[in-house]
Amino acid sequence: MTEVREPRPDPARRPHLGMHPGELDGKWYAKYWNPVMAPMPEHIKEAIGLGPQPPPLCLSPDNAATLSDAGYGEFENGYSLFSDGSVHIATLTRMPRVSPAMVDWWFWWQATETQRYKLWYPRAHLYAEWSGDTVDQSAPYRDRYIGGTSFVDEYVGSSLGELAIPVDLRVLSRTPSRAHDSAQRGDGHRNPQPIRH
Repeated sequence: MTEVREPRPDPARRPHLGMHPGELDGKWYAKYWNPVMAPMPEHIKEAIGLGPQPPPLCLSPDNAATLSDAGYGEFENGYSLFSDGSVHIATLTRMPRVSPAMVDWWFWWQATETQRYKLWYPRAHLYAEWSGDTVDQSAPYRDRYIGGTSFVDEYVGSSLGELAIPVDLRVLSRTPSRAHDSAQRGDGHRNPQPIRH
């Protein structure tokens, strides 16, 4: 695993919401830029309205595989604030017909360029830079991002955060095959790859 560089990778960065003229010139994915977002799901609004939840309710990375269990857990949506300054955010995201391989591709692809990261959440994402080993581009996508850190500037609610999001192998390596099969059919109620974000 690569040691996280401090201070943040680019102290001269100039993050901003949206896209400035020319930022997407020549990018094959420019056609996907759409700053208009769908309304926030009701279950997320409810979770935010509850405020921070007690940290003991959060799943530890070692227990992340339980996200693939049948039914719903106690802490599917919401957030907790920890004494060390870290935050745990849990969000149930329904993604029918999305396979684990697609999730692996997305998490590698979006982390490598700010404009790509902004496609994900245009009203909150401002900046992204990847810190990790240089990996052979023919390696599987998962091998390209496991153990690295995504440095991002993004709004969490109305607060701008300068975040370091380490990609933890303990969370991403425990996907039971039944969750993968369910995702392939598109009938699972959970994201087959439990991702702590």
